[in-house]
Amino acid sequence: MKKNILCTVLSGLAVLGFVGEAVAQPQINRSAYFLGGATYRHELNPAFMGERGYVSMPGLGNLSVGAQGTAGVGDFLFVKSNGDLMTFMHEEVSRKDFLNGLPNRLKMGFNVNENILSTGFYAWGGFNTIGLSIKSNTNLSAPDQLFKFMKNGVDAPEGTRYTVNDLSILSTNYAELALGHARQINDQWTVGAKMKFLVGLAKATVKIDRLDIEATPDAWKITPSGAQAYLSGKGLIVPTRGETGNYDDSDYELDANGNRTDKLKPGSAQLISYDDVDFDDKNIGPTGFGMAFDFGATYRLNDEWTFSAAVLDLGFIRWKNTVKASMNNSFEFNGFNEIPIKSDLGDNDPNSIDNQADRIVDDLEQMAKFTKDGEG
Repeated sequence: MKKNILCTVLSGLAVLGFVGEAVAQPQINRSAYFLGGATYRHELNPAFMGERGYVSMPGLGNLSVGAQGTAGVGDFLFVKSNGDLMTFMHEEVSRKDFLNGLPNRLKMGFNVNENILSTGFYAWGGFNTIGLSIKSNTNLSAPDQLFKFMKNGVDAPEGTRYTVNDLSILSTNYAELALGHARQINDQWTVGAKMKFLVGLAKATVKIDRLDIEATPDAWKITPSGAQAYLSGKGLIVPTRGETGNYDDSDYELDANGNRTDKLKPGSAQLISYDDVDFDDKNIGPTGFGMAFDFGATYRLNDEWTFSAAVLDLGFIRWKNTVKASMNNSFEFNGFNEIPIKSDLGDNDPNSIDNQADRIVDDLEQMAKFTKDGEG
């Protein structure tokens, strides 16, 4: 699959990143919180002390991947009678089965934490930790109206309207060097703290206050309000269609007979060309710096009861190298592609789960009409 499900949303709706915004809290495997011998339990509470020292190396350390949300994978992927997977956009998935399972507002988070190098040891009156890691946190908030539009849009009658309110995506990606110390104060109290030095790698967010969507005889008319996007990443290349010449048929005006002319629609040259977004290999580097702190404590009441509390990732990253885009004018969208019935084409099957997801990516990219600010 050329793009994963996460990129489906990010590339389809563009990106945004505010300077000085607080660091998102990573989601670590919470089951380790109650396992006294878990090596990386200090990442959940810096007051937790290891039973012994440890050293981890690249590829052999802790890798945690998490997902949280008001909907599950089963709400978007369905199983056919033969065991094959299909997305919710497949025509064999009924509108009722898909839409009845969605909450009024979909909130989802995806988190990855990869420890590159880390160590823990007893010294200086307590337990000390040093860790270098890469972290990625992505959060999506969208109303069910967006997915109703995607599922019902192709066959909706003229005059059908959808209103999509408060759509937002935030993705932060950074490196972290953490120095921690925990010590036992007495038989009851243990306290700990961490100081973290943060290096921003990339940040992407989109915020759309409102999308008014109306069916017309030939296309959907989409009117945005309060739509802005930012992307922070050193070496990131975000060209417009005018810079690359990579235009779509929908960028051209039509004549009286509905045929495409050679005249571009106003503003088409300033639209972001998502297919050409890339990184300059010779210019990749940090795109922000910051600092964060963890504080924690445990209180042992007796042999049966121990209470603990922690505040994690209290800090910031100041981002730079930011590209800004906005969506100001109404535009037309031809609708989402239908998913064909499965055929016996093996890896070339247009209904494979990979090809279905890729098709959704392409449709979302066509719906995203963000223009780079300052491009005329």
